[in-house]
Amino acid sequence: MFALSLSVQAQTLEAPVLSAPEDGATGISLTPTLSWQPVTGAIAYVPWIEGVWSVVTTETTINVPSGKLVAGTTYSWNVRACSDINCHDIHPRSASWTFTTAGTAPLSAPVNPTPKNGATDVSLTPTLYWSPVGGAAGYIIQIIDAWTSFTTQSFIKVPPGKLTSGTLYTWHVKSCGDSDCQDVSLMSPWSNSWTFTTVSSVSSQSEAIPCIERGQACSANENCCISLEGRRNMVCSSGVCCDPIYYNLNVGDTCYCNGECASGICSNGKCVAAAAHSPQQTAPSQQQQAYSENGECPPGQICNPLNVDTFEELLDAVIGFIFWVGMALAPLMLIIAGFMFVTSGGSPEKVNNAKRLAVYTLIGLAVVIAAKGLIAVLKSILGVKEEAFLPLYYLGIAKLQNKINQRSR
Repeated sequence: MFALSLSVQAQTLEAPVLSAPEDGATGISLTPTLSWQPVTGAIAYVPWIEGVWSVVTTETTINVPSGKLVAGTTYSWNVRACSDINCHDIHPRSASWTFTTAGTAPLSAPVNPTPKNGATDVSLTPTLYWSPVGGAAGYIIQIIDAWTSFTTQSFIKVPPGKLTSGTLYTWHVKSCGDSDCQDVSLMSPWSNSWTFTTVSSVSSQSEAIPCIERGQACSANENCCISLEGRRNMVCSSGVCCDPIYYNLNVGDTCYCNGECASGICSNGKCVAAAAHSPQQTAPSQQQQAYSENGECPPGQICNPLNVDTFEELLDAVIGFIFWVGMALAPLMLIIAGFMFVTSGGSPEKVNNAKRLAVYTLIGLAVVIAAKGLIAVLKSILGVKEEAFLPLYYLGIAKLQNKINQRSR
């Protein structure tokens, strides 16, 4: 009997087969009836809606109680059969099915506040930020016992006269499905409550030197206010605060620096196509400096991949390229000449060819090495401008090459 009892307890029940709602069903009520087929030997069942609700029942149907599901949401569910009334024994679960409730999914509450929770020495007119919520058309902001407002953007500036110095404030935000935040049914719950403490007195440094808004005169990056995306300061470019990372302006829009334009440049306060503007040569801008330091071309600009600005600089770059190619090829050519000499077999013609290859390689190597510094040396000795000397230099190289070609015939 004892052995028989152990055998019964060890028996594994089959997984239930789900019946309703059908897999992938939509428009399901918030209190649906779940049903499945009975399992032989089962005493109870555990229906489970993933991450939401589960219960033990002796029936093969059950109603989901109200308050467990929300509108417009997809849920996954399955059922496990039990061989004891408390469902302590482990048996296989059924296949998981899904269903989607009727209605529109509620908005989520905003997160990621700025100022950070618990921040101190906050301005009396701070700009409050939070992460945008997908599907939200507006937001309600409340500084408890101080100020309430709404906005269609994920930030808002507290107006003067609402906060007092040295005071701890609590604030939160909720998302709205409509831009004027009038339909309560389309609102999210309030976000978590966050706190900040204002500066101890209006004469403190943070109030005495307020940050500079976009488009206002500045002298350094750290004086510019935090950008619209709320995670760094704006840039002080050409004496004006601007935001070259957040903005993506079109031609004709008002701008304050080149980086704010999606294409073209910022000229006279407007984004214009690059071809329509021919600026005089000036000192490199912050965006040009950023290109030279980081090796990346700023958004909305066409950068010179050769990093040369004049024809003389291009010629120097070509000479430099030829120099390093010559330095790499010369040893190889000398090795080939040596191999030709060793394998000549005493043939006068092959020996002469090997000698000729070695001599021309050494002459070419000398020319390449001399070319690297010949312009600068002769310019210094003769006092001739580089622009005037370049044609003479390349003419001399051409004559030398002609003599070498004549000797090789």
